[in-house]
Amino acid sequence: MVSGGRQRDLGLLSMAAYLAFWAVALVVAKRELDARWPKTHAGMTDPAMAVLRERFARGELDEVQFRAMARVLREGSGERALREERRKHVLREEPGERQ
Repeated sequence: MVSGGRQRDLGLLSMAAYLAFWAVALVVAKRELDARWPKTHAGMTDPAMAVLRERFARGELDEVQFRAMARVLREGSGERALREERRKHVLREEPGERQ
């Protein structure tokens, strides 16, 4: 039979091994998850920005509209900046180009 002091030491050793195992397992799991699903850049995490990029890629928005809307999303300056950008865009268009 194991003496009281030795039994206590084995219990502490067992607990330390248990905690070490789970610490290593959590670190490995976090690395695997980060490798499979990496964190995206700040602009990519915003779902509105992702939709804006998709619309630009499909050709629904021209570059001026895309940049204006992206700036509004980044700055959070609201609708006023978007209206100003649209006004600038309309002023740059030729009279025959308006749809």
